[in-house]
Amino acid sequence: MTAANGFERVEGNSWTLGFGNLFARENRKWWASRRWWVQAVIWLVILVGLVGLVLFVVPTLTAPDGSAVSQEDPIMSALQGFFGLGGMALAIGITILMQDELVAEKQAGTAEWVLSKPVSRAAFFLAKLVAHTTGMLLVMLALPSLGAYALLTVYSGAPYPLAPFLAGVALLAMHTFFYLALTLMLGVLVERREVILAVAMVSLLGGSLIRNFLPTLSLITPWFLPDVGGLVAMGAELPAQFLLPIVATPIWSLVFIIVALRFFRRYEF
Repeated sequence: MTAANGFERVEGNSWTLGFGNLFARENRKWWASRRWWVQAVIWLVILVGLVGLVLFVVPTLTAPDGSAVSQEDPIMSALQGFFGLGGMALAIGITILMQDELVAEKQAGTAEWVLSKPVSRAAFFLAKLVAHTTGMLLVMLALPSLGAYALLTVYSGAPYPLAPFLAGVALLAMHTFFYLALTLMLGVLVERREVILAVAMVSLLGGSLIRNFLPTLSLITPWFLPDVGGLVAMGAELPAQFLLPIVATPIWSLVFIIVALRFFRRYEF
């Protein structure tokens, strides 16, 4: 367009048009508010607190007959607790945080107003996905993982093996991202927050039960990933079948993103 009519041409690929500004907007929800430090405190208390409790408190407890309350290896118990509780709690936490991201903007008309500008619908969705994935990884997972690793090192008296621990954390991140992608996809498809919460919670809590009855089928879901992450962090050798959820989970997440992009392009405000 020419300067005479008051408009300037906006250059960019149709998919990424406006992504930079939208990404900065979504980033501010984490870093320009109290969200980052509130979430940091919550997850440090929950996850690092659990590791500290298992490593330094439980071994000192004794039963009335003088025997130790726990006979298990404290490091193994701490890792099982960190990855087991982390898988469940982080999935719930990210679902609660993300349930309103698209629904609220659609209902308030904010999404329609933003999309009336020179931005693409794909950029609108992807900016949310990337910004909130970054916040989730740094605040909700990386920081507590660093704290847990420090406690494991202090308890061991030497640096805990870093590579297997990081590999386990990567699997926990993969599990949490699955629920982030699922929640954002549901935000595109439905208009009610309670539906989003119900579907995500049924997947999370129901999956924990279903895997006991249909273990083979459950291997193509993320439901085993926290357990697999704990085994990897311990340096255990994985059975071949546990490679399936490692492959299947990112595929499911990609499917959710593709479905969300496809339907959001057709959404009528």
